[in-house]
Amino acid sequence: MSARVALRSLAYALLLFACQCGASGPPSALDRYRESHEISLTTQWSSPGLRFYRVSELGVQDRSSTSIVAVDASGTLIEGAELFAHFASLPPDELAAHACFTLIDGCAPLTDHDPDGARWLDGDASRVRAPHREGDRLVFDIVEGDMAPRVMRMTIDVPSGTIVSRDALREPAPATLTIAASIFVTLGIGGATPHYVTATYAAGAVNGCVSNIAGTCLATVLATLDVDAQRELEQLLGEVAAIPRCEPDGVFADDLAYSMSWEGAPREYTGAIPSNESQMSARNGGPCRADARLAWWIARWVLAQSRPPSELPTIVANVDVSTASEPRFVNATARIGESSCTIVGCVTSDHGGCHATTTVVLDAVQSTRLRALVEDVRAEPCHVPFPTSEALDIDAGIDYDGRCPADPALGLWIARTLVPPAP
Repeated sequence: MSARVALRSLAYALLLFACQCGASGPPSALDRYRESHEISLTTQWSSPGLRFYRVSELGVQDRSSTSIVAVDASGTLIEGAELFAHFASLPPDELAAHACFTLIDGCAPLTDHDPDGARWLDGDASRVRAPHREGDRLVFDIVEGDMAPRVMRMTIDVPSGTIVSRDALREPAPATLTIAASIFVTLGIGGATPHYVTATYAAGAVNGCVSNIAGTCLATVLATLDVDAQRELEQLLGEVAAIPRCEPDGVFADDLAYSMSWEGAPREYTGAIPSNESQMSARNGGPCRADARLAWWIARWVLAQSRPPSELPTIVANVDVSTASEPRFVNATARIGESSCTIVGCVTSDHGGCHATTTVVLDAVQSTRLRALVEDVRAEPCHVPFPTSEALDIDAGIDYDGRCPADPALGLWIARTLVPPAP
């Protein structure tokens, strides 16, 4: 058996092969793993006086989550660097495999000129080296990350079990895309019957329409963007420039299509988005969906400006802006009218109440931003069905749980517009 095959066999055996549980279950030393991990006894590792267990964390994305721990005869848990020290005399290839399950939470060391690593190094297999010792240090290469894989060189101080360095063998190219003169987007939206947003970004504004036929407009709306939009666009373009090699997106039966292009773009971007808007935020996460996020960001300005009044909620926002010395709340109600938008509210020490109020009438650019922020809230799963005939209630501040970040973003924007921060 070749060294590479033997190494891979060992690594995958640690993850997949013959684990068995003791009759009485895991010992009490493993109690802290019980709620969030799967625990199983494994016979693939051995050392005098130790019993070994495989612990797999549940729900972890884009990283391995399996490690090996041990319990000694006295019932004491041994893990991490302390457990790694039991195997310090092993040959480099075996020691690297053990490091992957005691110090790095699961990985598979690469071998010389390993094609599994070369595919993420533009085919340059010569840069990948097998595990080896450099004095007291163990050096080996791994592929890290599932959604955006990179080949990393690990250097471990063997006597202490300390990870000295994790160096990428090839850093991603800088994320640089010049803001295009015009970006063209066509994006499907759900509803009783599918519709399409056709939108064009140019010179700090987005114009377009919602229609039954993709790419066709009989009349258009214009959304003039605020200064924050330029920074948002630059960030999104940077994320699009940094899209890694990705597996094909999963497509569901009711998904709708989007496409986006501009002069000088690396390629035309196409794909599928959920027909249900409340799934938009969850489905568009991660580096591989950066182009879908940009397409949605542009299209939703047009969609927001095209909403009829019957689909626009009244927003009641209670924003906690307390300081260490006093409780303070901005309690406000935002109304989106067909011709104007207003915010009415106050700053008070009580949550939800006002003795006297201030009214702010929003200008066209502020109204455009308010409508777009409401679209962001629609794109998250926290308000299903989305309220239209009743108020959209938002509590934001120090106690917000963070599940849907568009909620506090909308609440804080309302608060800051009503009570601008001191210069």
